Amino acid sequence: MFCNPSEARKTVDKTRKRSNFKYYNDWELHQQRLNKYSKSTFKNTTFYVGSRGSVYYINSRGTKVYC
Repeated sequence: MFCNPSEARKTVDKTRKRSNFKYYNDWELHQQRLNKYSKSTFKNTTFYVGSRGSVYYINSRGTKVYC
């Protein structure tokens, strides 16, 4: 489909950035999504950015755990 491998890579990167929570183990993508959307999933844990810029997740008891 693609003649140039770099074109294929760019298309994959664009698709990964647009997908909501499909890619769980990419640290750089996780950081980018936190900065852009204030919410991202990394290793099956959803992280949020609070109003003061702090990063947290919600544990199984419903408590915010700050990182």
